[in-house]
Amino acid sequence: MLAPEATRAAREPLRFAVDTNVMGRRQRYSVVPDGLFGLRFADDSAAYFMLEVDRGTIPLTRTDVKGSAAWQKSIMFKLATYWEGWKAGRHIEQFGLKQMRVLMLTSSSERMQNMLAIVDDLTQGKGTAFFLFGYADMLREQNPLAVSWISGRREGVRLTD
Repeated sequence: MLAPEATRAAREPLRFAVDTNVMGRRQRYSVVPDGLFGLRFADDSAAYFMLEVDRGTIPLTRTDVKGSAAWQKSIMFKLATYWEGWKAGRHIEQFGLKQMRVLMLTSSSERMQNMLAIVDDLTQGKGTAFFLFGYADMLREQNPLAVSWISGRREGVRLTD
């Protein structure tokens, strides 16, 4: 499936942007995933993923004011931007894809658990299957397609499910 012409012609076609209100002001936030990939299945269905590879170089959260430049350099900012963009249907508008998820690969189980807590905050405790999480040791001995990734609802999910 091809992305809309505007996305294909964009200087940064993967930049995922969303307009949102922060402290009473309309602002545009964006993130650039490390990759975008899809899996097509025998029944002609497909699943698409924006990939984030977290190397632990930015903090999970910041105490800075939401919307500040420093806050925008945190995992919380990335997750919030993806979440707000998904709720606004940006994945459909930008990529022409309804079945889209964010796949977060991080360095440790502990860091993954902290990211899941951020998802709890973003979703008022409801969680979401939009995010899938994993950490490096999970992939050392298994094929990424066979691994049980952890959803934002704390459910095990394979990429082929």
